[in-house]
Formats: sequence, structure tokens, C-alpha cells
Amino acid sequence: SAFSSGMVVFDATQTGGGAITVAAGATLAGTGSTTSAVTVSGILSPGGSGMVGTLTTGALTFNGAGRLEADLAGDNVIANGAVTINAGATLELGFTPAAGASPITILTNNDAGPVVGEFAGFAEGAAVDPVVLGWSGSVTYLQGGNNVAVAFAGLSIIGQWREDNFGDPASAGAGANDVLGLNGLTNLQNFGLDLDPNAPAGQLVVNQNTGAIISVGAPTVWVDPATERFYLQHTRRTDFALASLAIAEEFSRSPNLTFEGSVVPATVIGTGTGASGAAIEAVQTEFPTVLPISGGVGRYGRVVIGLD
Repeated sequence: SAFSSGMVVFDATQTGGGAITVAAGATLAGTGSTTSAVTVSGILSPGGSGMVGTLTTGALTFNGAGRLEADLAGDNVIANGAVTINAGATLELGFTPAAGASPITILTNNDAGPVVGEFAGFAEGAAVDPVVLGWSGSVTYLQGGNNVAVAFAGLSIIGQWREDNFGDPASAGAGANDVLGLNGLTNLQNFGLDLDPNAPAGQLVVNQNTGAIISVGAPTVWVDPATERFYLQHTRRTDFALASLAIAEEFSRSPNLTFEGSVVPATVIGTGTGASGAAIEAVQTEFPTVLPISGGVGRYGRVVIGLD
């Protein structure tokens, strides 16, 4: 059988018959069982459609364009034959393991031999993406002998923040990195600055004498009354580097021209506690009188928060 497009939900039991091919652009999902060899150039999704499920095959081969999707904890493929993962095949994890539920098997290899090959980006023991998934863990091909499994090490820093604010640690739905919060900043910006995405915008105020952060808010411009120099001020989590974030200050002559990174590191001017209860620091960077590339005067500033 050959599945060439769309999603095919297979919930039956099949013994014998020819090999099954899942072409690029097609998805084989469901909880069925077949003794046939299955070759995947599209997507293999046990369960599928939001349901936990186990899909059973004979020998199983992922070609370079093939992908295994484990969307829910408990999704599993049982292969009663040799398992081969060709270069370029990918693994997509869409679930958050429950505490104490580690490791979670996603591909049970009942063949006497080990899994041949690895999913792209997941060598033996490789870490999952803690920023996208919201949890830390790793992938092994040796669980219980020859099985592919995910070991769960706990929620990541940003995952815990999303869980507290949106009820889901993953970068998805309302908690996705690029979704705007009530204060007009993206979730990734709110996390890096440690602001409340579910509250209206506040105002950053720092006691310049004591260094105490009186209130938090979006990045702002502060003018030193003694020197009349302009500074870009903002907060940042003290653990932003551990959370795989990069935070930079950039300036431009015009909002329509290229922004240039500051050559002067931000100076810490205050410390306190952010909206989530995390330790934060207030920093400031003086607007440059000469931009490092274009040479003009920096009149506009912004804080860029990205993944490191």
C-alpha cells in the first residue's frame, strides 16, 4: 500500500500483505497494527488527532524526509522488525512529560538489533530544545536495550515561566514566544525583562540614589538631570544567559534606518524582583553621540531579545 497525501488514520489489525509506504506529504496516524514493513518519507504519528496511541508495524524505515511525531505523552510506535533511521529524518516532540514519568518510550524496537541511525539533531544523549518545548531532557536509543525514549529532567526556566502565566510550558498558543501580551510586548520580551504579560504596561522607575527598582515596565528613556544625557533603561532577568537568551541594546538615527548595536556594555544601576518573583537588574546604556557604523547620532533606541 502507498499513502501519497493527506492523513490516513489506521486503526485496524492487518496480518500479511505488502509493504506500506508513507510518501512525502502524507501522514499515517492511528492505533492500528500491521506486520508489514513500513517506510516513511512523510509523517508517522501514533495516535494522532489529539489522542494518545500506539501504532504497531513490522520493520520500520524513516527516509531522509520522514518524521516521527510524538504529540502526546504515551504516543509510541512498536516496531516488530529492524528499525532504520536514514540521515535527515526528524523527530518532533509535542508533549510535556509528567514529573516522575521519565523515561518515556516513543519507539519500541522489538528487533534483536539496535536502531540503525539517529534522528537529525538527536545523537545519543542529545538534549531537547528547552526554549521551544519548555522542558529539559534528552533522547536515547538504548532505553531497555534498543528503544528510543525521552528522559525528562524538569521544566526549563522559560518553561516554568510559561506554565505559571499560561498553564503550558511550550512555546505554543497564547504562550508562544512571538505572541503579544496585554502590555504590548511579546512573550519572549516579557520573559527576558521579567514583566507580567497578562497585565497592562507599567513604568520602569529606578531610584538613582539607592539603586532600588521602584516599579517595572517596558524599556524607557531616562534623562540625567545633571548632565542632560539620554539613557536607554530596561530590566533583565539576572539568569537570562542561563535561559538561553541574548539581550542587546541597539540605536539608530531614525526608526526607518538600520539599528546598530551598542559598543558600550549596559551598566547595572539597580536590582530587585521581577513580576514572576525572579531576581532582576535594571541597566542603562547611553545614547551614542556617534553610531559605530553610520557615524550619526543615536536618537532612537531599542532592546532586542532573542534566543542565544
